[in-house]
Amino acid sequence: MTDTETFADHPVSLAEIKSDRSRSAKDWTPRDALIAVLRLIDRGELHPDVLVISFREKHADGETTTGYRSASPDGHTSIGVLAYVTMQIASGADGVLPGLGGRQT
Repeated sequence: MTDTETFADHPVSLAEIKSDRSRSAKDWTPRDALIAVLRLIDRGELHPDVLVISFREKHADGETTTGYRSASPDGHTSIGVLAYVTMQIASGADGVLPGLGGRQT
């Protein structure tokens, strides 16, 4: 993919369709979730001013590592976004994105 290519027309995966129907995060793969967000951004349907991506990786030896990438004006803003999303997850919110059947506020 070059800088001029976008995910706007990237096909929807079967896992994404299944997750959209079940409203369950367990049906997504991390890649599917990222592509779904990129598709919405590239179509102009989602306009994030802050993005925080956290991840966990399980290694063959049984160890796990965690990390994150952040596009944010500062750490305080990133922490605030993470805290709000943590509250949504704890309250049972389904994390639906605009264009995927609903909207979380």
